[in-house]
Amino acid sequence: MKHENTSKTRNFSAAQIKSAIAAAPDRVDDADSPYDPSDAAAVEAFWAKGKLSLPGQHTHRSANLAVTIPCSPEVIAYFQSKGDDWRMRMYLALRDWVRSQPKD
Repeated sequence: MKHENTSKTRNFSAAQIKSAIAAAPDRVDDADSPYDPSDAAAVEAFWAKGKLSLPGQHTHRSANLAVTIPCSPEVIAYFQSKGDDWRMRMYLALRDWVRSQPKD
C-alpha cells in the first residue's frame, strides 16, 4: 500500500494563532486519554516512554544489518511494482522464507 501524506502545509497568521490559543480551554477532560492532558508531569511521563520513528523508518529495524546483495532486475522490478515500501516487503519475504526452513 502506498503511503499518502495527509499533512497539509498551512500558513496561519500571528493573529490566527493568538486567537486559537486564547480560545483553547484551560483544562481538557478526555476519558479515552492514557494520561491527564492537563497535567504537564503526566504528559511528560507518558511521552518519555515513546520512541522516535521518522517517516519511512520502523523502530524494529535498529537490530537489522544493512547488506548489499545482487538481485536480478526482474526481482527488483517485481517488488517495486507493488509500492514504495518494496524494501520492507522484500525483507519480510526473506524473513518468512527463513522462518519456514527446518530448524537444525
